[in-house]
Amino acid sequence: IDFWLLPSHTTGWVQGDLESIHDLREIHWLNTHNRRFNDRATSEWRLAISVNGVDFEEIASGDEEFSPTPEFVRIEGSFTARYIRFYVDGYHGNGGGVNEIRAYGKEKNVALGQTSTASESLNPSFGPELVVDGSTDEVEIDYWLLPDGTTGWVQVELDAQHQLARIRWLNTHNGEDYDRAATEWRLAISADGLGFQEIASGTEEFSPEPEWVTVEVPEEADAARFIRLYVDGYYGLGGGVNEIEAYSRLASPGATNLALGKPAVASAYFSSPAHPPEHVTDGSVSEQGIDFWLLPSHTTGWVEVDLEEVYSLSEIRWLNTRNRSFHDRATTDWRISVSPNGTNYIEVASGTEEFSPTPAWVPVVLEEGVEARYIRFHVDGYYHRGGGINEIEVYGE
Repeated sequence: IDFWLLPSHTTGWVQGDLESIHDLREIHWLNTHNRRFNDRATSEWRLAISVNGVDFEEIASGDEEFSPTPEFVRIEGSFTARYIRFYVDGYHGNGGGVNEIRAYGKEKNVALGQTSTASESLNPSFGPELVVDGSTDEVEIDYWLLPDGTTGWVQVELDAQHQLARIRWLNTHNGEDYDRAATEWRLAISADGLGFQEIASGTEEFSPEPEWVTVEVPEEADAARFIRLYVDGYYGLGGGVNEIEAYSRLASPGATNLALGKPAVASAYFSSPAHPPEHVTDGSVSEQGIDFWLLPSHTTGWVEVDLEEVYSLSEIRWLNTRNRSFHDRATTDWRISVSPNGTNYIEVASGTEEFSPTPAWVPVVLEEGVEARYIRFHVDGYYHRGGGINEIEVYGE
């Protein structure tokens, strides 16, 4: 007996757990015929996948005729999943079942293409976004470097909180110059970008052909959305990192940023060069280019995000600006107000921030019952030349 059967005359499902999140290209399944009895098989079926075991997405369905010699049914595409659930919605004879489910692909690097920031960069050409670009050959500039003679950090923000299985990173050698690398390092993770848990540290010798450094994340470690690699020592002129990869056991459900890509307007914005309000929902926070909103010099004002429908909100997070390498603008005094209709607003939070060249996310956890479509962020005070913010994220359902 090498096949699964449901109880007689019932429908149901069977689920496979890949034990980590994978990028899949094919899923195959083989029907049963119940050995020599030839009296059971699945006739109507659906296939669904999930990264967290809670939220499932249907990717295929069909109808099968009974066969005493069934053949594999192939589903091809591009899927990201840890869990594969096969639903038996109809059956032949006495009941349904499945002989085998197979999945083909590779473990997913959940850091690839995600948002990255750094304490500093040598210059915009060596920005932190290069540690998640998937390129590692150093033939072109595909790595991050710190300014000469400095220590610092580079950070990756994942798309959601993950129970990470392992993280690996690749040192740099600075292309054909072979004069920069990280030597002393620490790796830390965080759920919110504020409190970090150190999970590993080490020392590396310089190598013109660096090898990947792999860190197994303890199973008891907290779920994390932020990965920060500290460069505490360097070789030659300075430190840097070529690439960071992360592999996840599980993604937390319900972590969709409702503000991402949504329309934004402002009372005004700095115009030379333009720093318009749509940058607060663009998902980019590096400040290597213009990816943040600024008010005109020496003014207060506001920026507002339209979620395009009313949601029950649980959290709002915002990230201050520093105005790139100029370090001369930021919000100090602030308020957040929300509205279901764009007319009637209620204030839900306020505060005061000190200027920082490496600003951290400010989380605002909301009380139950806050329903809103419009999120307005007020800049009531500013640092030096003016105020602004880098990004707003909104969570809820």
